[in-house]
Amino acid sequence: EGWKRDQTPTEKTFYTFSRKVRRWTAFLAERDVTFDRASLSDASDWKIASLVERSAKSVSNDLYAVKAIYGWAVANGKCPVNPFSGLKQPRAAVKGQRRSTKRDFTDEEAVRVLTAARDRRGYRRWVPWIACFTGARISEICQLERSDIVSSKGNHYFRMTTEYDSEGEESQISDAKKAKKNLKNHSSKRFIPIHPRLIEEGFLDFVAACKDSDLFSDATPDRFGNRGGNATKVISRWVREKLGITDPRISPSHSFRHRFSTLCKNFNVPPEMRDRLMGHSSGEASELYGEDYWISTLSIEIRKLPVPSGLG
Repeated sequence: EGWKRDQTPTEKTFYTFSRKVRRWTAFLAERDVTFDRASLSDASDWKIASLVERSAKSVSNDLYAVKAIYGWAVANGKCPVNPFSGLKQPRAAVKGQRRSTKRDFTDEEAVRVLTAARDRRGYRRWVPWIACFTGARISEICQLERSDIVSSKGNHYFRMTTEYDSEGEESQISDAKKAKKNLKNHSSKRFIPIHPRLIEEGFLDFVAACKDSDLFSDATPDRFGNRGGNATKVISRWVREKLGITDPRISPSHSFRHRFSTLCKNFNVPPEMRDRLMGHSSGEASELYGEDYWISTLSIEIRKLPVPSGLG
């Protein structure tokens, strides 16, 4: 609670960190060790034991969270030492050391998903299509408002932002049950041109006919107010159980994003523009200077990306 007061994390982050701390304290309880008396040896043993049942990435996230709590505790005189200081991260979790184990949707799989989505409604109908032709995260797509679909000089584009339009702003703030708009990081705030195939499919007609300020109000917000959480679960179950795409290397919520990145690499979309379209930070100092890419420039790059082979 002290860490929460000082660091003011989001509700979801606090919930996640609390679960990780409880996992750690349960491990200590089996050793009859209290939180403030844990040693580096305890931390190392927990890491080793956790790796037996959980992925290196998950264990790494646990270590990061608990280490942060200890950092606050030591700084505020609650613990003598941080037992996680100096503890090495699981080898496979070191950034850049190993490529993702997840893979792209193949053309056949993409066509299967997109074709089946035509028989559905609301976010179930459009989220797979938007994910395929933008590479956007499901959480970003599900929080779109009508005002986030913009046209300028003949170019149509998505506005990925945390801002609310004037029509929905008051209700968003006053009603705790309303969905929240969040982005993963600063670089995630961006414009993405609408691929011509989405327009041909009737997406702009869907937007024009939408009566709510939220495009996908049928996606029920989760306990943290985010529409993407529950939508991800629904779409994932549908892809695996109804469409039979069960390869564990497929992430129903992320494999279109992987596919989009691969297409950008192979159809000569410059890396810096690919990063901008996907909301990645390149880490270059040039990002701090000048205005962003023009929509007309990004639209040229989006049009390079082909439709999945076999999509009618």
